[in-house]
Amino acid sequence: MQKVQAGICGKCFRKLTDPISIERGFGPQCWRTVRPDKAQMSLDETGMSNFECRIVDGVLVIIDLDIGGMSVTNNIEAILRQIGDEHNLDIQRLDIPIVYRDSDGHFDGVRASKRGVRFYPLSKDKRIASQHEAVQAANSRHKKRAALV
Repeated sequence: MQKVQAGICGKCFRKLTDPISIERGFGPQCWRTVRPDKAQMSLDETGMSNFECRIVDGVLVIIDLDIGGMSVTNNIEAILRQIGDEHNLDIQRLDIPIVYRDSDGHFDGVRASKRGVRFYPLSKDKRIASQHEAVQAANSRHKKRAALV
């Protein structure tokens, strides 16, 4: 068995930058595949991210507070599970538009389904930094998707 250096992922051997990942010895994606209970993230892991969430005009808005800990991007599945648990919602079945503001202050869309969570740009032309614009873009995309079904 190959010995892994500190700060290098024990599965994919990429450099680790997040303090939690360094402590675990695995990046967030690799951690999900190597730990014993893959289906559930512990409350401790969920709590590693600092974020706010609110509903604005029918859109779930998640804000990465960027005050340390794991980013929303790297912990989105646990965050959506926590939000769902706290509000007794099944986020995957709810079919609600979701946006999140990353640590750079830009908004992206989030799509949660049984196949997992994916991110998408809210605009082809520019990065969106305004919550108002992000909510409008998410609602517009959601209405277009609903019309196709």
